[in-house]
Amino acid sequence: MKILLIHPPFLSGSTWGDFKQVGAYNPPLGLCYLAAVLKENQINVKIVDAYVLNLSIDKILEQIKAYNPDIIGITSASILFEDVKKLAKVIKSAFNLPLLLGGPHVTIFPEDAMECGFFDVGVIGEGEETLLELVRFYQKSLRIEDLKGIVYFKNGELKKTAVRSPIRNLDDLPLPAIDLLPPLNHYFPQAFAYRRRPVGYVLTSRGCPFSCIYCIRIMGNRFRAHSPERIVSEIERLIFKFGVKEIHFSDDCFTVDKKRIERLCDLILEKRLKFTWKCITHVNSLDYELLKKMKAAGCWYLGVGVETGDKRMMGFIKKISTWII
Repeated sequence: MKILLIHPPFLSGSTWGDFKQVGAYNPPLGLCYLAAVLKENQINVKIVDAYVLNLSIDKILEQIKAYNPDIIGITSASILFEDVKKLAKVIKSAFNLPLLLGGPHVTIFPEDAMECGFFDVGVIGEGEETLLELVRFYQKSLRIEDLKGIVYFKNGELKKTAVRSPIRNLDDLPLPAIDLLPPLNHYFPQAFAYRRRPVGYVLTSRGCPFSCIYCIRIMGNRFRAHSPERIVSEIERLIFKFGVKEIHFSDDCFTVDKKRIERLCDLILEKRLKFTWKCITHVNSLDYELLKKMKAAGCWYLGVGVETGDKRMMGFIKKISTWII
């Protein structure tokens, strides 16, 4: 069985409009994790990053025809969904294949995402285990009713199965299959947010324990993390195999577990790994000693949310909340 995963293009122009030359183009790490799990299970998989390559619908159709997949999956954020529907409509009319939808939009708005009628199944939340089970379903070894974390149509009615529990031990996942992407020099952060290229992207945790009312925590509010040892192995792979000179940690809140980051910094220093890096985090999960160690290990850029200085407003938006670890 062959699976094709598509990172869709912005058909109506560019996310960055007139500033596309200085906008960020980050790799689809979510698709890379999905592909890695499929590869680990001896399932053929290909990623088409139509976003960074700025592929037209016709070019995407050429890629589909050349690869001849059995299943196609598309990821979509809400900002891209109108374009994704256009792409899905054309794919459905050109190929008689199961078409799956994953990503933030279907996770947050499953009914809205599926009502267009172009998708056979929507994957809600983390997709690694769900996608693998969907492959087994199309291989006729599982019933779709038994799969958790999906929405699908049956006899014209939209069905939603039970919620799938989050993956507790992220170290069980294989390293993301970035080798299936275009060369990393195609990707870069927004202007002034990096020092050196190529940049590697690493997701060391999932879930945010804070409860800010303006944020939808797609990965949940229970913090789960890779071990420092696993993170270092991923960093070494990026440096020595892909020539990466800078790492951007993509976590929602990088320093929730300060001891974990201290250990990570110690390992970076012990192994004498030379690279610059950046992260984003919550100011309440920082202290001076940790900041010094992060700087010594190569951190040069730290993003924190500064929404307001008004105490009443801070309380209203629940910027400070109970952690769930």
